[in-house]
Amino acid sequence: MTGPSAVSPATAGTQCGYPPVSPAQVLPTQYMPAQYSPLKQNSEYKEQNYVVPMYHPSQTTQYNQTNVNYVHYFPHSKKQVNNVTQKHFCGGTYQQGY
Repeated sequence: MTGPSAVSPATAGTQCGYPPVSPAQVLPTQYMPAQYSPLKQNSEYKEQNYVVPMYHPSQTTQYNQTNVNYVHYFPHSKKQVNNVTQKHFCGGTYQQGY
């Protein structure tokens, strides 16, 4: 086996025996036709809350009836009048045994 080969002064400007690379030449940019990937479907969920007032009117009619009851009383009193009459006669003489 041999060891690493020594670099000779003749190949000092090259790398691993390849010739030196000259500066790159940049060519004008070329545009290719566009390529499209298949459509990726994204979903976005938005929620909006609405308040809808619902009115259900009702009415209660309260009838207040007042009943006036007239109670008639007929107080009656009874009076008793005791009349005493007196008559005085002049009879003349007294007759016994009458």
